[in-house]
Amino acid sequence: MRHLMIRFLPGLFPLFLIVVLLGHVTGAEKAVARAIDPQATPETVALFQRLRAQSSKGVLFGHQDTSAYGVGWRGDKNRSDIKDVCGDWPVVYGWDLGDSHKSVNLDGVRFEVMTRLIIEADARGGINTLSLHLENSVTGGNAWDKRPAVENILPGGSNHATFLKTLDQVATFLGTLKRKDGKLIPVVLRPFHEHNQDWSWWGTKACTEKEFVAL
Repeated sequence: MRHLMIRFLPGLFPLFLIVVLLGHVTGAEKAVARAIDPQATPETVALFQRLRAQSSKGVLFGHQDTSAYGVGWRGDKNRSDIKDVCGDWPVVYGWDLGDSHKSVNLDGVRFEVMTRLIIEADARGGINTLSLHLENSVTGGNAWDKRPAVENILPGGSNHATFLKTLDQVATFLGTLKRKDGKLIPVVLRPFHEHNQDWSWWGTKACTEKEFVAL
């Protein structure tokens, strides 16, 4: 069994985000599957159900920054390397909110452009995922700065307020992701991924298991 969790960012922007780990599910599991957040938007629930149904059928193909740039091009409208080669768009569109305090993310994509591309992807039936390679709130370094930070950004820590400001920036961006009817676009949020590696400030050499669970 795999778990799908829907989380609310308390005290920030009222967005309902989902983190998904998909695997094979039995008929019994499907029968009881439901969003754990009673305040989940209908759009979030619909994405939950779509992914849940798909998990027993096969893999959804995705590509990072697919409509932002590619081999020999950047910023072309209505273009993707996958579309150029295969004749169709990927189902899953990957993006990153690293450097959320700047106008351009860590992959060189302007956030205002990312907003437009996410809205376009959603309109064509795509699923948007957002990685969070957030900066180290203690040192000011990037996600690959392995100096310990988690202990200090948890509630009561010396840099907790700084970390909350970063989350506010993330939430503000997510608030720009709206459909034509004004409803928020549901996304798959991927914070602190690859947590069993040692290259990031949330990795195995920078924090304890207990600290990571608390984060």
